[in-house]
Amino acid sequence: AGDYVWPTYDMVEATVAGEGVALSDTKIEFNKLTANPERIGIAIPVTNQSLNQSAGVLEMIVREVMPLSIRQLLNKILFSPAVVNNATNLVGPVAKILQVAAKSAASRTAEERKYNAVVSLSSVPTFIELNRDMKAAVLETGISGDHLCWIMTKSMQAVLEGTPINSDGIFVPMIQNGMLCGLPVYTTNVIRDSSGGTPVEYIALGDFGYQPMGLFGTIRFIVDPYSMARKDSVDFVLNTDYGTKTLRPEAFTSAASSSAARARS
Repeated sequence: AGDYVWPTYDMVEATVAGEGVALSDTKIEFNKLTANPERIGIAIPVTNQSLNQSAGVLEMIVREVMPLSIRQLLNKILFSPAVVNNATNLVGPVAKILQVAAKSAASRTAEERKYNAVVSLSSVPTFIELNRDMKAAVLETGISGDHLCWIMTKSMQAVLEGTPINSDGIFVPMIQNGMLCGLPVYTTNVIRDSSGGTPVEYIALGDFGYQPMGLFGTIRFIVDPYSMARKDSVDFVLNTDYGTKTLRPEAFTSAASSSAARARS
C-alpha cells in the first residue's frame, strides 16, 4: 500500500573563497518522481460441467495460468515497442522512447527531452553502430554503465552470433557467451513490432535499475460461483495494481532494424 516515490535534487557546486571571506548560501532544489499505479487483471469463466468432467484438472490449470498471464503482461509492458492496452502510466522505456520520438521537438516536455533519439540501424547491425551510436551515446549522458544490458529478440541474437565484428581477419562473432560490446544480452520476442507489413526488430540498451516496477497493495484472486449462476458457470477473477517509472530517461536508448528473418533472406 502507499505510493512509490523517489526524491530528486539538483546538483550544487562549491565555490572558491579567499581567507576570511564568508560563503554565500546555496540552496538545493528538491523534487520527486512518483509511480502511479494502474489496474491489470484477467477473468476466466468456466462452466461447472467442464470443472466436473475434468475432475479438478481444469481448475488447477486456470489457477496456474492466471498469474502467468500477469507476468507475461508485465514483461510486455517493459519491453514492447508499443504502449500496451492504451496504458497511461504502465509504459516501459522502449515504448516511451518511440512515443516521444513521434512528437515534435516543440511539444515535448522537459522530462521528454531527456530521452535519447531512436537510432537507425542497418538490416544486420554492425559492431560500430551498436557500440558508438547506442552504448557510447548512453554513457555520454553521464550514466555510470555498471548495470547496462541489451534487450533484443532471439532471432536477432542468433543473427549477431553469426556476424563477425570485423569483415577481415580471424572470425570473432559480435555476441560471444551472451555478451555484446562487453554488456550482457537478454532476449524477449515482445520487442519485435509486427503490427505493420514488414516486421521491425528493435534493440534496446538500458540500465533497468532506473526502471523500477512495483506491486501496489495485494493480488486479489476471487473464485465467484454466484454471479454467473444462470449460466451455471464459475468466474475466476484476478485483479491487481502495478506501477512503473523511468527514473533516468537518458539511461535508455532504442534502435530499429528490419527483421532478422528478412536479413537472412
